[in-house]
Amino acid sequence: MFDGVMSHVGGQDSGSMFATYHPIYLTRAAIPSPLEMSSAYFIDGDEVNISVTVTADAQITTANNYLHFIVVQDDLHAHPNMAVAMLQPESLELSAPGEFVTVNRSVTIDPAWIVEDLAFIILAQDQSTKEVLQATMASADYA
Repeated sequence: MFDGVMSHVGGQDSGSMFATYHPIYLTRAAIPSPLEMSSAYFIDGDEVNISVTVTADAQITTANNYLHFIVVQDDLHAHPNMAVAMLQPESLELSAPGEFVTVNRSVTIDPAWIVEDLAFIILAQDQSTKEVLQATMASADYA
């Protein structure tokens, strides 16, 4: 949520971290991303197939970048987007504007998952600094 650069998350007696995190969020959100991402998924039987296209929109100066695929379920334990699985990460080796790559992943649906509540988030992250360069939530491909 805060770009992978927060070292910890904690609570306050007031019950709200808004005053603490809002300025941090505004600072991080103002940093332009060098990447554009689009993604989609479809379900075939008990398999989910996820596809993400990543395009360099600007020069990428970090060299240790990976795509991380996260399967989340909404309202699990009364939390939105609770992670239920992490798929195998993929090295992301784009550097110049206009370069792009499409990566596909599949996952077998766990019988405990509620299919209607599943979502799929893909993060492009610099593994050295942990900064998130861009993220996308896959849209359902009903075609």
